Amino acid sequence: MAEAGNEETPVTGSKEEEVVRLSNTLRGAAAIAKSELVRNILLFVISIYFVHKYLGSEIQPDIFLLQTIWLPLLAFNVVMTICTAYYVFALTQSSVRFLYIEVFYVNVFRKLVVIFFCVYLLVIIFSPHNWLVLAQYEVIQFKIQFFTAAILSYALFDSALVITYICSLYFRMEKLKSFLSKYWFVRLILMIGIDVLLVCYYYYYYYYYCLIVHPFNFIFLIYMLMVLGKALIMVWYLKREICVPMSWKMRTLDDQKVPDSQKVKQAVRIMAMKAEVKEVADGAGAA
Repeated sequence: MAEAGNEETPVTGSKEEEVVRLSNTLRGAAAIAKSELVRNILLFVISIYFVHKYLGSEIQPDIFLLQTIWLPLLAFNVVMTICTAYYVFALTQSSVRFLYIEVFYVNVFRKLVVIFFCVYLLVIIFSPHNWLVLAQYEVIQFKIQFFTAAILSYALFDSALVITYICSLYFRMEKLKSFLSKYWFVRLILMIGIDVLLVCYYYYYYYYYCLIVHPFNFIFLIYMLMVLGKALIMVWYLKREICVPMSWKMRTLDDQKVPDSQKVKQAVRIMAMKAEVKEVADGAGAA
C-alpha cells in the first residue's frame, strides 16, 4: 500500500470532530488507546494466572488446557500488545505516515490474527477429546462450546467486516464501501442475537439445573439478567442507528455514513487528507 502523500499534512477541523490526532503526549496517546490497553492487560493477567496454575500439573485436562488454550492465548496477547504499542507510538508522532501504517497495515494484521485465533479456538472447542469420558465433562464441554462459540462468531464477523471496509477504502471500491456503510448496523443485530441466545441458554441452565436438579444458584440468575440488560442496551443503540429520533419509524439508510469505529474513522479521514493533498498538488501543477 502506498504512503499517504504529504506525511506532515496538519489535521483540520474542530477538536470534537477530529479523529486523526497527532503529536500526542504518551499519556494522551494511551488515553486514546485505553480500550485496547485495558483488554490487553486483562488477557495478560488471565493467561499468566492459568499458565502458572496449570504449569507442572500432571492431570490430563490441565495439560490439555495449558497447551491448547492458555499458552496460545498468552502468545496471542503478546502479538496484540505489540500492535497496541505501535498504535500508541504512532499517535505520539507528528507525521501521519505512522498512523497510516497502523490503520492500513497493523490494524489489518491485528484483525487477521484475531480471525485465525478464533478459528483455532473453534476447532479446539468442537473437536472430540479422549479425556472427556465422563458425563459431567461432556456437560461442561457443551456449556463451553455454546458460550464461547457465540462470542467467537461475533469476533470473527466483526474483524472480517473491518478488514473489508478498510480494503474497500484503500482500493477505492466505492460500491462496496457504500454497501458496508449503509448496512453497518447489522453488527448490532448480530450482537443482539448472540445475547438472546445466551439469555436462552442461561434460562435453560437456571431452570433445569438450578431449580430442578440442583439447589438455587444466584450467580447464573445474575448472569442471565446482565446479558439481558446488555441486549436491551444494544436494542436502544440499534434504534438510535436506524430509526427516526423519538420514533420507531425506520429512517432512510445513509450509504455515505462513516461506521462508528475509531480505526475506520481514522482510515476515512486519512484517505480524505490524501485526496486533499493530491487536489492541492494538482492545482499547483496546473497553475
